[in-house]
Amino acid sequence: IRDAFVTEYYHVDNLQPDIRLRFKDGFKAVANPAVERQKLNWMVRTAIKCLSLLPVRGRRKLLEIPCGTSLYTVALGSLFDDSVCVVEGHKGKVAAAWGKLRLNSLEGKVKIVRGCPSSKIGVLREHEFDMAVVAVETSGIGDEVRSYLSTVPCIMYISEYSAAVRRDIRLLSISHRVVDLGLFDFLPFDESIECCVVMLRRD
Repeated sequence: IRDAFVTEYYHVDNLQPDIRLRFKDGFKAVANPAVERQKLNWMVRTAIKCLSLLPVRGRRKLLEIPCGTSLYTVALGSLFDDSVCVVEGHKGKVAAAWGKLRLNSLEGKVKIVRGCPSSKIGVLREHEFDMAVVAVETSGIGDEVRSYLSTVPCIMYISEYSAAVRRDIRLLSISHRVVDLGLFDFLPFDESIECCVVMLRRD
């Protein structure tokens, strides 16, 4: 029982095969699978639309700065030639991220960088990313990361913390404009709601 896992499958209209997420038995899984499926479909549709608006500068590259156990590269990674995920925390979080990538046959297309995002800006500047997916906690985005994101053509910002959303979107709006918005209510009897904001550079 200690090594038992639960695997959830999510159908995304524009992707084959289905996305697979695996959780160790007894650990937190997706709170609302039906809403998660809607959210992943929305993210993929919106990413495809944004990529169609961006000039091709060579290989398409995705950056993800995940939060908690989320890893949206499993849904978006197949739309890009290369992806980089900056995973902050202990080795177990990196191992869990690799497990999700292997489960979805993405391990050869994704590089994982372990560490605080603000300390990895130099590494990130070695790449020209087309899109950055940023999942944000209560404290919001730090100044160094926000300054770096101002150079990325498309940002997909995800947070359930309204104060962080208000502040970060206001500051990111200096360099980017909002082109799409998704709201996802995972817990109907809770006050929080997850907000996904998609922004394109103004130039």
